[in-house]
Amino acid sequence: RNKAASQFLEPFTRTLHDCSACHVTEFILMMLHRGYFDVSEFIISVLYLVRFRDRTGISLHVRAWRPLFITALLIADKMWEDKSVKNSSLTQLFPVLTTAELFELEARF
Repeated sequence: RNKAASQFLEPFTRTLHDCSACHVTEFILMMLHRGYFDVSEFIISVLYLVRFRDRTGISLHVRAWRPLFITALLIADKMWEDKSVKNSSLTQLFPVLTTAELFELEARF
């Protein structure tokens, strides 16, 4: 197994079932920091998540909130920034998703 990949994957697999406020905050701050995202992109992504929940009726379940948050953050970045993050770069930060899965989530979002 690739050590670099496992370094990024370990925080996700270790806390897969952790939905505490502390963990959610830690995960969001880690993604914002590692991906060099602005606070404005975070705020927009939260608005996208609320709109997604309201339109689809899908709640942010403990196993689904991370991929949904990553997708909302990606879309917010693409809408807000002139040079947005690439899907393949984001899957390196969140190695649980493949690039193809992230494209699919983005299209459905």
